[in-house]
Parts: sequence; C-alpha cells; structure tokens
Amino acid sequence: MTIHLTLPSLIVAAVMVACEAQSQSVGAAAADRTAASDMKTSISKSRSNVLSTTCDRYAEDPEGCIAGLFTRYPGDGVEWIEIGTQLAIALAAHPSAFFRVAGGRPEAFERWVRDLPEGTFQVFARKGTVQGQITAAHLEKLKDLMLTAIATPPLDQSAKTRSEEVARVLRDIHISFLE
Repeated sequence: MTIHLTLPSLIVAAVMVACEAQSQSVGAAAADRTAASDMKTSISKSRSNVLSTTCDRYAEDPEGCIAGLFTRYPGDGVEWIEIGTQLAIALAAHPSAFFRVAGGRPEAFERWVRDLPEGTFQVFARKGTVQGQITAAHLEKLKDLMLTAIATPPLDQSAKTRSEEVARVLRDIHISFLE
C-alpha cells in the first residue's frame, strides 16, 4: 500500500503535534489532555480513511475512486478538508471522469465548489513562516493544474457548465492563511 501525503495530511500532522504539545504542557488540565487525545485519534482515523482513496493519475478505476470521494464528502470533522483536496487532485488527474461523476452527485459537487476557498485553498500555517510559504506554493500549483485540466474540452454540455463553474471559482481564489 502506497501512502501519498497531501498538504492537508501535513496540516493534520501539524495539528496532531500541536495537540500532543498542548496535552504535555505544564499545568494542562486532565480534561484538556483527554480532549487533545480524542482530537488526535479522530484526525488520525480521518486521515487514514481518506488516504485509502487517492484518485491520482495512477488510479486503476478513476470514476469509482471519484464516486467514493463524492459519496463521503464532506465527511465528519476535519475530513472535509482532506476529501476536498483529494477531489481537487482527482479533477487535475482525471477531468473527464471527474465531471462525469460530478453530474451524478450535484449536491456534493456544489458543496465542494463552495468549500474550495476555505477548505482546499486555505493555509493552516502563519503567513510569514517558511511552512506557510511552502504550503501556499503547493496550493498555487494545485490550482494551476486544476485550471489546466479544466481547459481540456469536456464530453458534454453539462460537464462544460460544471467545469466553467469550477474555473470561475478557481480564478477568484486567493490563497488565504489562518492566523
């Protein structure tokens, strides 16, 4: 089994480290340690579940893979960020398959498009940090790959309408940072 780490996976790892550091801080209450531990467990489970469904270019059944992601979107807790990013990767890798599947799941597709700015294209690091700059560059590249994939002519009019909607949102997105 190959594990591919994505930006949100790295973010989840950073959150897990922060939770661990918080739980070990001097004077932390037992309740805080329990909450941090529960969050860490939840994040680990979500990350593991999502990473088992990566629809990159090597996927043997891209449509089945993409359908699985749309079925699970938005997921629980922090899963929506990771699943949303996996959907973005799937679009970049398999645009025709992506829009065929999206046509059968209009509610999930519309929500994913709405969530792109705050989920997939949000940097969960400080703006002035090296990690923040690396993450922002990664997201800019993902955005470029998605726009390039969308420029490929879709199969039908409904796919064209969906691809234009995604392109419009992507062109308006500016990578943002959580402070």
